[in-house]
Amino acid sequence: MFKASRGIEDIYELTYIRKDGSRFPAVVSVTALRDAQDAIIGYLLIGTDNTARKQVEAEQKQLAQRLRDHQFYTRSLFESNIDALVTTDPSGIITDVNKQMEAVGTLAGGIAHDFNNVLTVILGFGELLKLRKLLRKVVREDIRIRTTLAEKVPTIRADQGQVEQVLINLALNARDAMPGGGQLLVETQEEWIDEEYVKQYPYMKPGRYAVLSVSDTGIGMDEGTRDRIFEPFFTTKGPDKGTGLGLAVVYGVVKQHNGFIHIYSEPGKGTTFRIYFPAVDVPPDSKSVVARPVIRGGSETVLLAEDTESVRHLAEQTLIAHGYRVLSACDGEEAVDIFRRHGKEIAIVVLDMVMPNMGGKQAYDEMIATNPGLKAIFMSGYSPNAIHDSFVLHPGVTFLQKPFPPGILLKTVREVLDNA
Repeated sequence: MFKASRGIEDIYELTYIRKDGSRFPAVVSVTALRDAQDAIIGYLLIGTDNTARKQVEAEQKQLAQRLRDHQFYTRSLFESNIDALVTTDPSGIITDVNKQMEAVGTLAGGIAHDFNNVLTVILGFGELLKLRKLLRKVVREDIRIRTTLAEKVPTIRADQGQVEQVLINLALNARDAMPGGGQLLVETQEEWIDEEYVKQYPYMKPGRYAVLSVSDTGIGMDEGTRDRIFEPFFTTKGPDKGTGLGLAVVYGVVKQHNGFIHIYSEPGKGTTFRIYFPAVDVPPDSKSVVARPVIRGGSETVLLAEDTESVRHLAEQTLIAHGYRVLSACDGEEAVDIFRRHGKEIAIVVLDMVMPNMGGKQAYDEMIATNPGLKAIFMSGYSPNAIHDSFVLHPGVTFLQKPFPPGILLKTVREVLDNA
């Protein structure tokens, strides 16, 4: 099925099946592993869940189709009326031109609305991915995570996803080695390897390296286990608790990057993996990481009404992840119905302005008839002037213009809730 005999990485898009029977898309990289005689001795497969990228691609395709529809309609609009524009009197021409410009303005507003909804989803989910506590997701609460990161670590030529996979696999291994809890330490540093060091470890090469260390305070390993730890399918875990491939993948990725890996471990004294990546004299691709402000969440109940499912899902996930209870509605009518049943529990409503059946303004008017002090945030992909001047621009009304990142939504919700 796979072909990787050239000794370089090949990429495949496949569909995998979870234990519950559901299917999901995955990207699988396949690399041939060779011995000293350049003979193939096995294959390294690294799979990555591709669901998020597929969702973004689907959104982009929908947006592209909407744009094509808008462009076709606009072109037809002008072509069907051009004869009338030429044959009417001057005042008629001006009138028809005004109508055409009004129609074009309406179309432009619709295009902007669609763009802003899609951008909200793309930017929003990207922001959520950046906000994950990467290691915290794979270790237990009884394991303390510490990081000691050097300020000046040399640049390396590496695939970010594969390096993250190395870190995750080592964290999983450390977690299983600390059944009663403990400490996971992640360190980075610069190190120079000289000729004397190479005499002790002849498989290494002199030079400058970026070093990634992952240490745990777990049960440790004896010499027999250390000697076999990178063998595929070798595991000391019980049935159904390990595949024996995690550290084999780590070893394969490190070798792909022309790096080296050392292990230090004794029974009862924990384990340390030190990975050496060769440094390169080029500037890094990414910008320096900027410290993010702390975003406060809450435990209040939020009523969220948004007709675009992807935007609603993003806002819901964002609020729930920061402690809020969320009641979701797909339009104004459903929002009003939820408010009638749970009005006393709801601390704030977040309403899209333009929705089918009933818009945000009308829904809010019905809600404040029974709760005049109800706090609210309105959002839209349309510009404020295109919705309702007297309402949106009214003093005290909080309005979010799409697209906006999750942090802005969280900040705005907290500010409105805290504002007496």
